[in-house]
Amino acid sequence: MAEKVKVLGAAGGAVGLGGFAAALGLCCSVPWAVALLGVSGAIAFARLAFLLPYSLAAAAVFLGCGFWLAYRKPACADGVCAQPPRLLRWIMWVTAAVVVTLGASAVLLRATAAPAASDYVVLRDDFSQLREDFNRAKGSVRLLFVVDPICPGCLRGMDDMNKDLLSRTKDDRLRTFVVHVPVIGAKAKNVTPAARLLENPHVLNYWNASGEFGRALAKAVQLRNDQEPVYAWDVWLVYGPEVEWADTIPQPELLMHQLWKLEGTRFPKLDSAAFAREVHNRLQALTASTDTPK
Repeated sequence: MAEKVKVLGAAGGAVGLGGFAAALGLCCSVPWAVALLGVSGAIAFARLAFLLPYSLAAAAVFLGCGFWLAYRKPACADGVCAQPPRLLRWIMWVTAAVVVTLGASAVLLRATAAPAASDYVVLRDDFSQLREDFNRAKGSVRLLFVVDPICPGCLRGMDDMNKDLLSRTKDDRLRTFVVHVPVIGAKAKNVTPAARLLENPHVLNYWNASGEFGRALAKAVQLRNDQEPVYAWDVWLVYGPEVEWADTIPQPELLMHQLWKLEGTRFPKLDSAAFAREVHNRLQALTASTDTPK
């Protein structure tokens, strides 16, 4: 009985660790991870991603212990040797198959989540690349999101924007620019998992390591609470087709936010459904203007 408990314990530990490894791979590689795990869960798993190789190694140790217990030379007493049940050996082989599958899934999921050069652009503090991309899209309705890629509120906002707007339209006259800034400790490696929340082919992501873009945007749009300047992050802006970025960041037609410091100001709090309606109205107006005979 004791042998059975030990083997089952080793098998359970191996499967548990394999499942944990698969979850670590899952959290940063699929766009619906936030919906599945919740924003807080996705963030927690993202922070634990470094444990992936250790959990796989520990699962292998549990497997090894289980096989050793199932196949070791039986103990003998008074000439009688107790053979371990064959069922325990089958349990270990099934466990090994499950753990290998989970481990392979974890590795593959993490591989697909590895940042590629095309996932984002490193944005210098003159913002020249963003300015060029923005002006190149003149004639389109343009969105500008400024987020911290590990901020739960920002991730929730991105997920809501995806559900209510970006995943529902592939109109190439709608262009989205997302600037990621490190407000609460984000790193460049956090940009790619956050970027994958937006399921739209016309989204460009930028990483501004210094956070200078948030300061410049706050100054340009006069983001204040009374006389106190408010750093621009977790803000969501809409620009019309005729707007051009010259020397300074242009004024948006609409700015929504999720910042408690801006509550009660002229800037409305983010409502992704209302934001989507405003964007669709501008796209319809753009269609009407192009259909009008000259």
